[in-house]
Amino acid sequence: MSDDNTTQCLLFPGIFRKPVVAQFSQRDGSSDGGALLLKAADCSLGLVDDLTTCLQDRRQAGKVDHSLHELLAQRVFSIACGYPDANDSARLASDPIHKLLLDRDPVEGSDLASQPTLSRFENGVGSKELYGMSEALARTVLRRHAKRLRRRAYRVTIDLDPTDDPTHGAQQLSFFNGHYDNWCYLPVLGFVSFNEEVEQYLCAAVLRPGNATAAVGAVGLLRRLVRMIRSYFPGVIIRVRLDGGFAHPAVLDFLDSQPKLEYVVAMAKNAVLKQIAAPGVRRARQLSRRSGKTEHVYGEVRYAARKWRCPRRVVIKAEVVRAPGKDPKDNPRFVVTNMKPSPQWIYEQVYCQRGDIGVSRQGHINQSVRVRPRPIDSSLVAGEAPWRESKTTEPSDNMLRKEYAQLTRLQRTVNADVASLPANPVAETVDNARKQQGLPEMSPVRQPSPAGYQRRHGEKEDVSTGEALGVRRRNLAAEVSAITGSGKCRHRHQGDGSGRSTDDGRAAKRARREGPGPVSTPLVKVRQG
Repeated sequence: MSDDNTTQCLLFPGIFRKPVVAQFSQRDGSSDGGALLLKAADCSLGLVDDLTTCLQDRRQAGKVDHSLHELLAQRVFSIACGYPDANDSARLASDPIHKLLLDRDPVEGSDLASQPTLSRFENGVGSKELYGMSEALARTVLRRHAKRLRRRAYRVTIDLDPTDDPTHGAQQLSFFNGHYDNWCYLPVLGFVSFNEEVEQYLCAAVLRPGNATAAVGAVGLLRRLVRMIRSYFPGVIIRVRLDGGFAHPAVLDFLDSQPKLEYVVAMAKNAVLKQIAAPGVRRARQLSRRSGKTEHVYGEVRYAARKWRCPRRVVIKAEVVRAPGKDPKDNPRFVVTNMKPSPQWIYEQVYCQRGDIGVSRQGHINQSVRVRPRPIDSSLVAGEAPWRESKTTEPSDNMLRKEYAQLTRLQRTVNADVASLPANPVAETVDNARKQQGLPEMSPVRQPSPAGYQRRHGEKEDVSTGEALGVRRRNLAAEVSAITGSGKCRHRHQGDGSGRSTDDGRAAKRARREGPGPVSTPLVKVRQG
């Protein structure tokens, strides 16, 4: 209590005959009295004991002051009380409540472990021990609910969700994630719920690099959870609900191979699915125009992507969203499932019941699909006004390929021209800027990408001329479009032998001679004809 002292000690003056004095002079005081409930819960569950059995103590017995059970319990209770940093142990080592949590005398008991001891403890745990601790957590949760429900659950639901864990400093396997716009880890969390209960219980957590996709490690995690659930609840029906990032062929194949398992997995949009959902979107747009509200139409289709082993049922939600002061927006959604009820019931009563468990999801639904699927047969139905799907054909990707190749060539041309400028003109990366300013380079583990740096700090400045790099690139792109649009090397063997026509060569020389800045024309260095 020495850090936060209250200067006003006299309370309610003029009300009572005798003054009321409040003094905070108790040395052995703590503000974490509620942590005693955590101790009682751990005594009932035995979670810390189960986790400790997975650890191996490789220290010399004569030099040990704090057992592994005490170190683990200290970290668990500290994190639960809102002290995730090991540096907080310098202040909590003598806290009477935290001593009491480790079965020590709150006043006369010895202090808890220091920050260096806790850091050595955390870094000394290996991958096999972490694997065992994750299984111990899942067993503890399932054992508790099996006892609560007397092993009579008829359905257990599994929800997997990735979430970001922001990092600070050059931490190992910390990468920049474009969706979350920061440097982070991307752990995946597993939750279970029972029967028709709304409450979801955390049973698994796997730490992953910040650039991992959602489906990384999902099959192994699901396999272990399914095996444990069947051991505690024999014959139970398992329902798996996953976000769009988990719509991977390996994940779907595993789910199809499991007996008595239902699944609903959101999947990303693609050209074929949007074309199939187009009649439903048109019908929803008509309903929304009449009612002035958000309307949606449900349907389904038998659908198979190129890498899928077999066609699967895809539930389609053709939705038109209306917001005050904004134009209507089409919002089709797609969910892969092996369940047989109606599309509307599956989407609203099963998938949407995943709820908000504190994990961001929208970025994983929008990730791209790199394979072109083939539609099998489809039937879409509206809630009030049934309609039939119009005949569709597979769209061609030639236009998309040509557009992508065009943009790629343009970007390469611009980058080549920027690279050909005089030495040290532009800070292409943060390390180049630091070199030009005489600063040491950054760690290779934590070099920010140019796009991420620009999002956080604005456009990078040209060290020599003060011109912004983003403006420089746009000017180069405009010059490329102007020159290639006017005459695209029509006569490669005429003129001065530079690979362009005489008129184009004169125009290029005039642009170089009368140009506004030090930027050279991008197409000056054209390969010889």
